[in-house]
Amino acid sequence: MPIASHAAPAPEAASADPAASQPVYRFWSATFDNAHFYTANAAEALKLHTSDPNWKYEGQDFRVWPVSNGVCPAGTIAVHRFWSSAFESHFYTTSADEAAKVRSTDKNWSYEGTAFCSAPSAGAGTVPVFRFWSPNFRKHFYTANADEAQRLRSSDRNWNYEGIAMYAPASGPSVPDLRAPRSPVPGTWNCPAGFPVKGNRSSSGEWIYHVPGGQFYEATNPEECFATPEDARAAGYRASKR
Repeated sequence: MPIASHAAPAPEAASADPAASQPVYRFWSATFDNAHFYTANAAEALKLHTSDPNWKYEGQDFRVWPVSNGVCPAGTIAVHRFWSSAFESHFYTTSADEAAKVRSTDKNWSYEGTAFCSAPSAGAGTVPVFRFWSPNFRKHFYTANADEAQRLRSSDRNWNYEGIAMYAPASGPSVPDLRAPRSPVPGTWNCPAGFPVKGNRSSSGEWIYHVPGGQFYEATNPEECFATPEDARAAGYRASKR
């Protein structure tokens, strides 16, 4: 099992522009024995949310800078990603030494390259991302939520704290949550790609959602569009009876 090897760095402001950062989407799987999956790819996240029942979307977690043509932006460092078919989970590290050691000595992990990029050290405008390992689940877990990290450290014996995995930008442009409704395509009764569920507020005051293939789907002019029926129900809509 890889072990975090971060020493406490001297405070240093991240030089990369937080406005160029984006959120990481976090998923959890009971099927894969409490595995978590993290991706900064919005299309990948939406596909998991809408078409893979093995994964439950848990929201946006920490922020990162995207990789461009395999290169991290100036003022950031690579976050290396590994996959283990034995553990059915991913592992992330910013330590080049740790990544090299895992690649050369631990056959449980296959190197997948740079997943995204983080600040090189702690400093103004950054927050720590905490790393845990569970010998019971044989999984890693990462969170930038200090309260969640403290709760795990103090009350959940399944998880061993391994230190700070990386430093994330504390701010950046917001993007809609995957579960948030989208507006219909302007000038049409169509929903945007990835959000096919139509939410309609009827003249009688009922909030009803329609799914593709339903009797009234094509004839419905939606007020809101959702990625999944579950998202529509969470927003207060009920399913159409036909």
